[in-house]
Amino acid sequence: MSKSADKQDKKTLSQFASTKEIRDAMRDLYHRLQDVEDFRRSASVKYSLSLAFMLLIIGLMIGKNDPTNIALFLNTPGIKIQIAKLLGYSGAIPSKQVFLRLLAQTPPSSFMTVIDEWMREYFPPGNAHIALDGKAVRAALEKIMDQHHPPYNLGAVCVGTGMFIMQERVGKKTNETASLRGFAAKLELNNSYATIDAAGTHSDIASIIISSNGHFALPTKDNQKHLRLAIEAAFMQPDEVTCSKIDIFDDDRSDVKAHGRYERRIARVLPVLPGTKLYRFIQASSFRDMVGAVGMIERYREVEKRNELGERISEPTKQVVYYIMDEADMTAKKLNELVRAHWSIESCHYVMDMVFQEDASTIRTGYAMENMSLIRKIAHNLLRLFRKVFSKGTRCVSFQHTRDRVLTDLGCLSGIFKPYSQRELRALKLKC
Repeated sequence: MSKSADKQDKKTLSQFASTKEIRDAMRDLYHRLQDVEDFRRSASVKYSLSLAFMLLIIGLMIGKNDPTNIALFLNTPGIKIQIAKLLGYSGAIPSKQVFLRLLAQTPPSSFMTVIDEWMREYFPPGNAHIALDGKAVRAALEKIMDQHHPPYNLGAVCVGTGMFIMQERVGKKTNETASLRGFAAKLELNNSYATIDAAGTHSDIASIIISSNGHFALPTKDNQKHLRLAIEAAFMQPDEVTCSKIDIFDDDRSDVKAHGRYERRIARVLPVLPGTKLYRFIQASSFRDMVGAVGMIERYREVEKRNELGERISEPTKQVVYYIMDEADMTAKKLNELVRAHWSIESCHYVMDMVFQEDASTIRTGYAMENMSLIRKIAHNLLRLFRKVFSKGTRCVSFQHTRDRVLTDLGCLSGIFKPYSQRELRALKLKC
């Protein structure tokens, strides 16, 4: 990720310098959720969708990972008093059956529209790095014996802030690659870089990214075998046109040593110049006029282990991956940063599984799995903001510590359910 993009991301997060700013954002989210289309037709509706979804978000933020435990905990007499006193809601708390029914029957499209508008206002992704990847929810299988086809959600993470900005479920009769086309079309990249794993290396996805005013760095593996071989040949045997216009490949090296592992990355970038064999190959392929440069990253890794005798040994490995980029002026340093930063989405998925226990969730009726996954991502984003505030002046605190802090001090969420006054509504209109 470029320094300017990283600076912009830090500036975006700096507006949440205290719990008050986070509370205001959550309060705004609660009132925006009232715009979600309610599928219920009865005039005697006891709980609104916005109330139920906001209570689920709060329950996840204070350490409960499923609607059953959230309903039991929020219905505890002492907690109900604090919710009424601090959060501004004095009504009854929905039961687990109400939570599950609302999750199962609410269409996620209208829910995602409201969340998308809220996220774009508070966390605009412009001039940043967006990482796209799929994630399975393995315990939500519709058929217990079908372990090879768990439901998948596609997610997009703004790498600099660590915030999820979009989600969509992979269709039952399709795969991640096919769903990526529609998912990428919904992103408004605004000069951002988009990175995907090899499943997203297709010409139509690259075209969608460019049409969204974005840039891409996509790996080429066996799904684009002939393109990968052509790029490999260009690096191994550069032709006369290439040698006459550049003296040496643009390269960058980085070394990392941590957790008993040593890793060296060597990144090289080669522009696709007219008149070269690679240029003619790309022009004859489906990537015509979309590739400005190609890259190669060599990873040398040594992992320290102990053998059967207890002796410390190191196991060296080497991996070479080739990339295509749309920018002809892409540097090796920038490519190295993009590739390393892309895998930060895996750390977000790790938090979803280890902190929120998403992979162990068996919720799967109707739209429940997709809606609950989206609510977890909202809670993740809000906890990341609280984590930043709680870490001021100290070492970085964990997500679990942040959840404990929110639970022991519900005052940091005070006034979330409080209605807007006329003066506040006028101020909001002026802001918009």
